[in-house]
Amino acid sequence: MNRANTRKAYVSERICGNQRRIFSPSELIFYLALMMDIAFSVFYPVYTALHDYYTYIIWIIIILMLACGKILRYSGLKILGLVAFIGMNIAAILVNGSGVGVIIFFIWPLCIIYMFKNLHLPDSYIGRINVLMMAGWILAIIGSLRYTDAYFEALEKNMYIEAINPNTIAIIIVTTCLFLGLYIDSKTKSKFQKILVYLLSFTALYWTRSRTSLIAFLAILMVELILKKKVEKSKKWALLLVAIIIAAGIIFPFIYVGLYTSGVVTYDTQFLGKRLFTGRQYIWINLWNYLQNNYGAFIWGVGYNTELYSRGSFNLHNAYLMIFAQYGLPTLLVYLAYIFHSTASMYGKSGRISDLQFKCYQTLLYVLIVGFGETVLTYMPNLIFIAMAIGIGCRERLEVAYR
Repeated sequence: MNRANTRKAYVSERICGNQRRIFSPSELIFYLALMMDIAFSVFYPVYTALHDYYTYIIWIIIILMLACGKILRYSGLKILGLVAFIGMNIAAILVNGSGVGVIIFFIWPLCIIYMFKNLHLPDSYIGRINVLMMAGWILAIIGSLRYTDAYFEALEKNMYIEAINPNTIAIIIVTTCLFLGLYIDSKTKSKFQKILVYLLSFTALYWTRSRTSLIAFLAILMVELILKKKVEKSKKWALLLVAIIIAAGIIFPFIYVGLYTSGVVTYDTQFLGKRLFTGRQYIWINLWNYLQNNYGAFIWGVGYNTELYSRGSFNLHNAYLMIFAQYGLPTLLVYLAYIFHSTASMYGKSGRISDLQFKCYQTLLYVLIVGFGETVLTYMPNLIFIAMAIGIGCRERLEVAYR
C-alpha cells in the first residue's frame, strides 16, 4: 500500500471511529462556545454576567480545543507563516499601545477553522450545530421584539440603557436563519417552510431596525435566487463576488462621509426610524485627520488609546477600517488574502461546492456586507460564525476528497 492509500485508509478509519462516538470532547467544547455566543448576543443578563470575563473564557476554550486535537497537523511552512503573522501583529499592537490581548481576535477564529479542517468531525456534528442554530434563531426572533425602540431613543439622546444592541441581535437572526434553512433542506426539503423562515427573519430584522443586516440579508438572498448555480459551479464567480463586496466595504466610508460633507443628504434624513447619519461620519472624518498627521499609523494602526469619537468607544463601525486601525495596513491585506484563500479552499478538484458549502459561502458574504457598518470581524461573539462558515466549508471539501 503506497503512502496516498495509507493516508486515505487512516482518514477513513478516523471518520468511521468518530461516527460511533456520541460526543467528542472538542464537540462539546464547541457547542458550549456556540451557545455562549448566542446567549451573550441575545440575553442582557448573560451579557452583563460574562462581559468582564468573556475574553478569559475564550482563551480557556481555545486551550481546551487545541488540547483535544493532541497533535498540530500543520506543515512547517504554514507554522512559519502563522508565527510570522502573529509576530507582525504583536509588534504592531506593542507600537500602537492596544495591548497584546487583542491578538485573540485572530487566534480564536483560526482555532475554530483548524478544528473543522483537521479533526475529521462526523456528519452528525454538523447536524447538531444546525439544531443549536435553530434554537438560536428562535431566541433571536424573540429578542427582536424587545426594547429596540427604547434602545435607539436612548442612543439618540446620548443616554445609557440596559439592553442588547439590536444590531447584534440582527446578526444572530441572519446567521442562524441560514443554518435553519439548511436544516430544513436536509430534513423535509419544504420550500414553504424555508420561505416562512425567511419571511419571519426579514420581519424580525425590520423590528430590530438594523439597516446593514436588512440590506445584507436581501443581498445574499438575491445571490441565492440568481447566482447560486454559477457560484456552486464556478470558483471565479465566488471570488469575484467576495472581491466586489470587500471593495465596496472599503469604499463605503468615503461615500458616506462625502454625502455628509457635501450636504447631498441632510443630517435629519430618516431611514427605518433612525437618522441616516448616526455618528459614523465623525469617526471616519477623525480617522482621516489622524492619519494625515501620523503616517506611521498606516503600518501599525492607530491603537485603542486614540480618541476618534466623543463617546470614547474605540469602534470604527466598519469591519475593514477596524482591522486597519487595530493592526495596520499589512495585517488588513493579509486578512483579506486569507478570506480569498478560504473561499477558494471550499472548492475541490471537481470545481463545485455542495448546498451545505453554499450556505457557508452565504454566511461569509453576509458577514462581509454587514462589515460595511459594523465591526463584525473583530467583535468576539460574532467571530464564531464566519470561522464556522469557513471551517465547515473547507471541512466538506476535505472529507469528500478523503472518502
